[in-house]
Amino acid sequence: MKKGVFWKAYGIVVTCSLVLILAGLGVLWFYLDNYEKSRPEYKVDEIVEKLNKSDIDDLLTHLDIQVTEFENMDSVKEYLKSELSGEWSYTKNRNDSTDEEPCYILIKDGDKVGSISLNKDGKQGIFKMSNYSLASFNTELNKTRTVTIKAPNNAAVFVNGIALSDDYVSSNDEEVVDLEYVVDYIETPTYKSYKLDNIYGDLDVKVVGVSGNELSVEATETEDEKIVAYEYSFDCSEDFINSVDQRVRDYIYEYVDYVINTKQVSKVQSYTLSASNARKLFSNSAVAIAWNGTPKSIDYGEIETSNYQQYTEDCFSVEASVTASVVTNSGDVREYPTTLKIIWVKKSGSWYVVDFKLGR
Repeated sequence: MKKGVFWKAYGIVVTCSLVLILAGLGVLWFYLDNYEKSRPEYKVDEIVEKLNKSDIDDLLTHLDIQVTEFENMDSVKEYLKSELSGEWSYTKNRNDSTDEEPCYILIKDGDKVGSISLNKDGKQGIFKMSNYSLASFNTELNKTRTVTIKAPNNAAVFVNGIALSDDYVSSNDEEVVDLEYVVDYIETPTYKSYKLDNIYGDLDVKVVGVSGNELSVEATETEDEKIVAYEYSFDCSEDFINSVDQRVRDYIYEYVDYVINTKQVSKVQSYTLSASNARKLFSNSAVAIAWNGTPKSIDYGEIETSNYQQYTEDCFSVEASVTASVVTNSGDVREYPTTLKIIWVKKSGSWYVVDFKLGR
């Protein structure tokens, strides 16, 4: 009888002890779990884990995303996801950290690329553990860029299929080089610049000139391997070039004939407008390159024209070069290379030279 009572008592003691041990272990586990979650590194670990998993949807809660009309949230997500590629980690920023505001440096593939800072919000829970909230999350994911587009004033500019309105114009009065003497005949052509803020991914930029053709980009500027500036110039359609090319060539032959063969200036001046800068330049150009004396023969050479640029319906420029070969009366052969940039305007249905630049 006494033996049975002993084992019953023993069983009760063991059971109670096990219950107490399990309860103690449960409390200890709960305490350690709360302690672990109360540490600031726990919150940073959560964010870094999302970065390594490319979990962009969860990361969006930490990012201030401003989507413009040229992008949408889906395209921005795809861009951000591509930027997440790599191995993310962190280290404590001991220089700036305090107990109230711990700071951490974000590292991607060994490079410092951002920072995380937390705020201590006091204590909470039954164990009165410290609680930290996210104060700032700065990475290349937050970084947008400003894109500028410079194009002819009369061109239509499209970005990702959307026509740019005047709301995006930053300037529209940048003068075109070498057109200083057309102001007396037409409205001076200018460039227009556009400014687009808060851009994430790549842009599809399309510029259509006065000719109706899509313009080719002249130059781009990059920053962190992303394009931040596009520059377009004027162009000409093949139909327009074909319509004026013969008059350009006729003028150049008359010009060369005048400065080399010293013929009357009236013939070449018939291609220019009165009071234009072109007329004023003839005497200077003749002095600079004229051959003195009557040549035995002249081979005018082949005229090469290039870089046609149509600024308006009534103004264009063209670059031309030709090398005339002259045989003197003594039998010597002399070559006279001539290179010109010629600016033309249209008056009364015909094209006239208003200015030209030598040696361009």
